[in-house]
Amino acid sequence: MKTVTATLCLLGLLLTPGGAAAVETRDLGWEDLVPEMADFDDPFLELSDDVKADLGVVYRVRVLKQDTSEESVREADAVADKLKASGIDVDGLISRVDEIRELRRQRAEGVDLSLSGQSIRMGGYLLPLEFTGKATTEFLLVPYVGACIHTPPPPANQIVHVSYPPGFAAESLFTPVYVTGTMWARSSRKELFLVDGTRDIGVGYALDATGVELFR
Repeated sequence: MKTVTATLCLLGLLLTPGGAAAVETRDLGWEDLVPEMADFDDPFLELSDDVKADLGVVYRVRVLKQDTSEESVREADAVADKLKASGIDVDGLISRVDEIRELRRQRAEGVDLSLSGQSIRMGGYLLPLEFTGKATTEFLLVPYVGACIHTPPPPANQIVHVSYPPGFAAESLFTPVYVTGTMWARSSRKELFLVDGTRDIGVGYALDATGVELFR
């Protein structure tokens, strides 16, 4: 009998909110969604727009082979000579284009897998995707006003797709909210309906919300 009683007491501790197994909700900031990755040298950041445009001319002809006519090849050679004369390492930079593009993609789209399954609370701005009546049951949570509409979308790891079946009556686009629920590192693409059409948005995280509230 003592063994059964002890087992029941242990189960009670594990299952009750105040027990040892109670789940702690973590306050999450947008910076927490970006996984740690080693810094890398990005030589293109130091180049002027004019230099990058000239490198693009050379890259399209020599690497992409988009136009191999004699005129285009002569133009690319002349541009390359001009860049080299100004101290630009044309061959070295062109050889790193694909590498740097991939590193930038990883930094922009990479997610922190350790966040999956965590109970979290975070603040952001709401962009509705689905409605039941006047309440939005699915929305994107973004870090700043204007994201995805007036400006290019943030990196995928700075957008959270929130599911909230009870629905939340948003006051307007970019309603500021706190959202509580279970986070998942789950990449997807969502179609955002706008006044002037739709936009396909890359999303890095999903959140099964248990609560949504306004913040001021």
